[in-house]
Amino acid sequence: MPRVVEVLLDLAIELELTNDELLGLAGFLTEVGRADEFMLLSDVLGLSRVVDDQTHAGATGTDSAVLGPFYRPDAPWLDNPGRLAAPAEPGQLLIVRGRITDAASGAPLSGAVVDLWQSNTAGDYSNENAALDPFNLRGRLRADRDGRYEVETVAPVPYQVKHDGPVGRLLLALGRHAWRPAHLHYRVSASGHWPLTTMAYFEGDPYLETDTINGVKPALVLHLEPGPGGVSTATFDVALAPESDPARMPS
Repeated sequence: MPRVVEVLLDLAIELELTNDELLGLAGFLTEVGRADEFMLLSDVLGLSRVVDDQTHAGATGTDSAVLGPFYRPDAPWLDNPGRLAAPAEPGQLLIVRGRITDAASGAPLSGAVVDLWQSNTAGDYSNENAALDPFNLRGRLRADRDGRYEVETVAPVPYQVKHDGPVGRLLLALGRHAWRPAHLHYRVSASGHWPLTTMAYFEGDPYLETDTINGVKPALVLHLEPGPGGVSTATFDVALAPESDPARMPS
């Protein structure tokens, strides 16, 4: 706290902050709190990305990413190969497959749990749209004995973060958009390894370079392979750091 106070006072002096500006800042932060948008504010300011990077600094294995506000535990179990999207779910079919391995040895992690969630083609997650099934486009599956998993879903689409409140007004004032590139969320865990929270993005997305939360990492961008019948495929391999890796903190 002494360091935070020091930085705030130095910044107030540097910017010649006035009483009216201080009152405006206090009012803005009060409104952010009332709207429950503090984590959203952290995301769009890039603070969440910086803290996540520092939390996992020096870690081995697949790059991490922020959890985001839409995770829901205890998603239903799927077969492997499995289907994340219900048969009637609109959207272009997408198959994502890969292997879960030990980051140190490369050995497959049989039985590793792959927890997946995503938005629908309207950009909605199930816990922000009461009309959707609570576990729409959510599921868990276990990797086979070779560490492999495969899931069929619908291709996610870019969407805008909540922008009808104080954080949205801030983005507008800064001349920034509210768009996130299309992505799949992953939480992967296996016995004796640090759990990993990450996201998979897709090449060609128009918002990869300007993601409003600056969450895209090059290693997490997947190649899409067109297939018959309009079904695309992508490969996302995940390497988990063993618990002996002191740099990997649980996420």
